[in-house]
Amino acid sequence: MPRPKRVAEIQRDLSAAINLGAEGAQLFRRLRQQRNRVAHRDVGSLSRQDAVAFAQEAHRIGWAIGAGIKLSNLEVLPVDESTV
Repeated sequence: MPRPKRVAEIQRDLSAAINLGAEGAQLFRRLRQQRNRVAHRDVGSLSRQDAVAFAQEAHRIGWAIGAGIKLSNLEVLPVDESTV
């Protein structure tokens, strides 16, 4: 399968996927915007909480895409603050 040429194509494909739908496309868009904001602007330091939330959501959508699991069936687990 050829690589999509534009982000709009990726979002369209995610939205059309039964296991992702509009929620998956929105999550992808939000993660991409956050990544671009950090990569291309001086945002200062990020909190641990922001970094963990990003990683959890990225992991969640990755599992949904890779394993074909419905996004709504994948929970974001709470972070155990005692392990920090």
